[in-house]
Amino acid sequence: MTRLEKWLNFHVVLINSRPLDPSRNRPPILEGDQVLIYKPIEMLGYVSEQLQISESFLRERAETADVCVCYLRDSSLLAYVWLGFDRIPMEASLFVTVQKPYVYSYKAFTHPSHRGKQLQNRLGELNDTWLTARGYKFNIDYIKTHNYASLVADRRYGNKAVAYLAFWKIGDRTLVLHTSGLSSQQMSVIRPSIDSH
Repeated sequence: MTRLEKWLNFHVVLINSRPLDPSRNRPPILEGDQVLIYKPIEMLGYVSEQLQISESFLRERAETADVCVCYLRDSSLLAYVWLGFDRIPMEASLFVTVQKPYVYSYKAFTHPSHRGKQLQNRLGELNDTWLTARGYKFNIDYIKTHNYASLVADRRYGNKAVAYLAFWKIGDRTLVLHTSGLSSQQMSVIRPSIDSH
Protein backbone atom coordinates (compact mmCIF):
# COMPACT_ATOMS: atom_id res chain seq x y z
CA MET A 1 0.00 0.00 0.00
CA THR A 2 2.88 2.37 0.67
CA ARG A 3 3.96 2.01 -2.97
CA LEU A 4 0.48 3.00 -4.14
CA GLU A 5 0.67 6.07 -1.92
CA LYS A 6 4.13 7.04 -3.12
CA TRP A 7 3.71 6.48 -6.84
CA LEU A 8 -0.03 6.90 -7.46
CA ASN A 9 -1.14 9.12 -4.56
CA PHE A 10 -3.74 6.46 -3.71
CA HIS A 11 -4.63 6.04 -0.02
CA VAL A 12 -6.86 3.59 1.84
CA VAL A 13 -7.81 4.22 5.46
CA LEU A 14 -9.94 2.47 8.05
CA ILE A 15 -12.63 4.56 9.78
CA ASN A 16 -12.96 3.60 13.46
CA SER A 17 -15.43 4.58 16.16
CA ARG A 18 -16.25 3.89 19.80
CA PRO A 19 -18.72 5.12 22.41
CA LEU A 20 -17.19 7.59 24.86
CA ASP A 21 -16.96 6.02 28.32
CA PRO A 22 -15.19 7.81 31.21
CA SER A 23 -15.65 4.72 33.43
CA ARG A 24 -13.83 2.37 31.03
CA ASN A 25 -11.02 0.45 32.73
CA ARG A 26 -7.73 2.10 31.69
CA PRO A 27 -4.17 2.15 33.03
CA PRO A 28 -3.85 4.96 35.62
CA ILE A 29 -1.94 8.19 35.14
CA LEU A 30 1.49 7.60 36.62
CA GLU A 31 2.36 9.37 39.87
CA GLY A 32 3.63 12.89 39.24
CA ASP A 33 2.35 12.97 35.65
CA GLN A 34 -0.54 15.12 34.42
CA VAL A 35 -3.19 14.97 31.72
CA LEU A 36 -4.37 18.43 30.67
CA ILE A 37 -6.47 19.93 27.90
CA TYR A 38 -5.08 22.90 25.99
CA LYS A 39 -6.41 25.21 23.32
CA PRO A 40 -4.21 25.49 20.20
CA ILE A 41 -2.75 28.86 21.17
CA GLU A 42 -1.73 27.42 24.56
CA MET A 43 0.43 24.83 22.75
CA LEU A 44 2.85 27.37 21.26
CA GLY A 45 5.44 26.54 23.91
CA TYR A 46 5.59 22.99 22.55
CA VAL A 47 6.35 23.85 18.92
CA SER A 48 8.94 21.29 17.88
CA GLU A 49 9.78 19.22 14.83
CA GLN A 50 10.43 16.24 17.12
CA LEU A 51 6.94 16.59 18.63
CA GLN A 52 5.44 17.15 15.16
CA ILE A 53 3.86 20.45 16.23
CA SER A 54 4.28 23.50 14.00
CA GLU A 55 3.41 27.11 14.77
CA SER A 56 1.50 27.43 11.49
CA PHE A 57 -0.72 24.46 12.42
CA LEU A 58 -1.47 25.91 15.87
CA ARG A 59 -2.33 29.35 14.51
CA GLU A 60 -4.59 27.81 11.87
CA ARG A 61 -6.44 25.70 14.46
CA ALA A 62 -6.66 28.66 16.87
CA GLU A 63 -9.62 29.83 14.76
CA THR A 64 -11.51 26.63 15.65
CA ALA A 65 -12.87 24.94 18.78
CA ASP A 66 -10.24 22.18 18.57
CA VAL A 67 -8.41 21.18 21.74
CA CYS A 68 -5.39 19.02 22.51
CA VAL A 69 -5.39 16.39 25.27
CA CYS A 70 -1.81 16.21 26.57
CA TYR A 71 0.16 13.79 28.72
CA LEU A 72 2.85 15.70 30.64
CA ARG A 73 5.75 14.71 32.87
CA ASP A 74 7.14 17.75 34.65
CA SER A 75 7.09 20.25 31.77
CA SER A 76 7.77 17.68 29.05
CA LEU A 77 5.05 16.73 26.57
CA LEU A 78 5.13 12.95 26.13
CA ALA A 79 1.91 12.27 24.23
CA TYR A 80 -1.11 14.06 22.85
CA VAL A 81 -4.21 13.71 20.71
CA TRP A 82 -6.23 16.45 19.04
CA LEU A 83 -10.03 16.64 19.19
CA GLY A 84 -11.73 18.27 16.23
CA PHE A 85 -15.31 19.47 15.99
CA ASP A 86 -15.67 20.87 12.46
CA ARG A 87 -13.73 21.11 9.18
CA ILE A 88 -10.47 19.43 10.18
CA PRO A 89 -7.68 19.19 7.58
CA MET A 90 -7.07 15.65 6.38
CA GLU A 91 -4.66 14.66 3.58
CA ALA A 92 -4.65 15.31 -0.16
CA SER A 93 -6.17 18.75 0.51
CA LEU A 94 -9.32 17.16 1.95
CA PHE A 95 -11.23 18.17 5.06
CA VAL A 96 -13.19 16.12 7.58
CA THR A 97 -16.44 17.37 9.08
CA VAL A 98 -18.29 15.77 11.99
CA GLN A 99 -21.60 16.46 13.70
CA LYS A 100 -22.47 16.22 17.36
CA PRO A 101 -22.64 13.74 19.14
CA TYR A 102 -19.51 12.64 17.23
CA VAL A 103 -16.06 14.08 17.86
CA TYR A 104 -13.11 13.49 15.54
CA SER A 105 -9.77 12.55 17.13
CA TYR A 106 -6.69 13.12 15.02
CA LYS A 107 -2.95 13.74 14.97
CA ALA A 108 -2.27 11.40 17.90
CA PHE A 109 1.40 11.36 18.86
CA THR A 110 3.59 9.65 21.46
CA HIS A 111 7.23 10.56 21.94
CA PRO A 112 9.40 7.76 20.48
CA SER A 113 11.08 7.15 23.85
CA HIS A 114 7.70 6.45 25.48
CA ARG A 115 5.93 4.35 22.86
CA GLY A 116 4.55 1.05 24.09
CA LYS A 117 3.68 2.53 27.50
CA GLN A 118 -0.03 3.07 26.72
CA LEU A 119 0.14 6.83 27.20
CA GLN A 120 -2.62 7.35 24.63
CA ASN A 121 -4.80 4.96 26.61
CA ARG A 122 -4.03 6.94 29.79
CA LEU A 123 -5.37 10.08 28.09
CA GLY A 124 -8.75 8.43 27.70
CA GLU A 125 -10.38 9.12 31.07
CA LEU A 126 -10.02 12.92 30.93
CA ASN A 127 -10.70 12.86 27.18
CA ASP A 128 -14.03 11.04 27.62
CA THR A 129 -15.05 12.90 30.79
CA TRP A 130 -14.49 16.29 29.17
CA LEU A 131 -16.38 15.33 26.01
CA THR A 132 -19.38 13.61 27.62
CA ALA A 133 -19.86 16.62 29.91
CA ARG A 134 -20.32 18.65 26.72
CA GLY A 135 -22.85 16.29 25.15
CA TYR A 136 -20.59 14.19 22.91
CA LYS A 137 -21.18 10.43 22.80
CA PHE A 138 -18.89 8.90 20.16
CA ASN A 139 -15.30 9.16 18.99
CA ILE A 140 -14.41 8.69 15.33
CA ASP A 141 -10.99 8.57 13.66
CA TYR A 142 -9.15 7.10 10.72
CA ILE A 143 -5.91 5.12 10.39
CA LYS A 144 -4.12 4.00 7.26
CA THR A 145 -4.60 0.30 6.63
CA HIS A 146 -0.85 -0.45 6.67
CA ASN A 147 -0.25 1.28 10.02
CA TYR A 148 -0.53 -1.95 11.99
CA ALA A 149 0.83 -0.63 15.30
CA SER A 150 -1.74 2.18 15.42
CA LEU A 151 -4.56 -0.19 14.41
CA VAL A 152 -3.69 -2.56 17.27
CA ALA A 153 -3.51 0.33 19.75
CA ASP A 154 -6.82 1.73 18.49
CA ARG A 155 -8.53 -1.60 19.20
CA ARG A 156 -7.06 -1.54 22.70
CA TYR A 157 -8.78 1.81 23.28
CA GLY A 158 -12.14 0.27 22.31
CA ASN A 159 -12.45 1.51 18.73
CA LYS A 160 -14.03 -0.73 16.11
CA ALA A 161 -13.90 -0.49 12.33
CA VAL A 162 -17.01 1.01 10.76
CA ALA A 163 -15.94 1.63 7.16
CA TYR A 164 -13.14 1.86 4.62
CA LEU A 165 -12.37 5.12 2.85
CA ALA A 166 -10.12 5.61 -0.17
CA PHE A 167 -8.92 8.81 -1.76
CA TRP A 168 -6.92 9.25 -4.94
CA LYS A 169 -5.34 12.57 -5.79
CA ILE A 170 -4.95 13.06 -9.55
CA GLY A 171 -3.49 16.45 -10.38
CA ASP A 172 -5.80 19.07 -8.87
CA ARG A 173 -8.66 16.60 -8.44
CA THR A 174 -9.27 14.13 -5.60
CA LEU A 175 -11.57 11.13 -5.94
CA VAL A 176 -13.12 9.99 -2.65
CA LEU A 177 -14.85 6.62 -2.12
CA HIS A 178 -16.10 4.89 1.01
CA THR A 179 -18.02 1.78 2.00
CA SER A 180 -21.61 1.97 3.18
CA GLY A 181 -20.73 1.76 6.88
CA LEU A 182 -19.90 5.46 6.99
CA SER A 183 -22.87 7.80 7.31
CA SER A 184 -22.80 11.55 6.85
CA GLN A 185 -24.05 11.86 10.43
CA GLN A 186 -20.78 10.35 11.61
CA MET A 187 -18.20 11.93 9.33
CA SER A 188 -18.03 13.56 5.93
CA VAL A 189 -14.98 14.12 3.75
CA ILE A 190 -15.15 17.28 1.68
CA ARG A 191 -12.97 18.65 -1.11
CA PRO A 192 -11.35 22.07 -0.79
CA SER A 193 -13.54 23.42 -3.60
CA ILE A 194 -16.54 23.12 -1.27
CA ASP A 195 -16.82 26.29 0.77
CA SER A 196 -18.50 25.62 4.10
CA HIS A 197 -18.42 29.25 5.26
